[in-house]
Amino acid sequence: YDNINAEHGKAFGADGWEISAHALCAKDHINIQGRQFPKDSPALEGLARPIGTRNCHHTKRPILIGISMPAYTKEELKAVNDRSNQEVTWHSAAGNEMTATRYEASQYQRKMEVAIRNKRDELKALEESGDKVGAQIAKTDVKLLSNSYKQASDEMGLRPQWWRTGK
Repeated sequence: YDNINAEHGKAFGADGWEISAHALCAKDHINIQGRQFPKDSPALEGLARPIGTRNCHHTKRPILIGISMPAYTKEELKAVNDRSNQEVTWHSAAGNEMTATRYEASQYQRKMEVAIRNKRDELKALEESGDKVGAQIAKTDVKLLSNSYKQASDEMGLRPQWWRTGK
């Protein structure tokens, strides 16, 4: 996608990039999202996790520095960043109270989804092998993990994404 954008940018002489903004932004990208930068900006070149890689949902749009209107107002960016950094509290499956930023909470949510998906896979294998006792235990585990996931997601103020759990 970035290569196509780069080619489009060449066509009109773009000399910079605008980085998209999104809710629940990781800490390493929160200070660059929604901003405009010259093409070879050290702020973009020095990123440990480059834009568009390793689960980064940002995109780069070619722009003309000083001419292209920003896609986001300062107020819009502040609202998105504030939401990402807002602290939320929830209870883990073990009943422990946890507090983290909304972004970090979303990453905890991803871990819970993986745990549920893995337990569903285990349940399927046990059912296929004919292990009724093991399957019943795994089925109970899936239900407990799913209930914990729903409760934690509600407490975090994040929408459960059941499709990620293999449901």
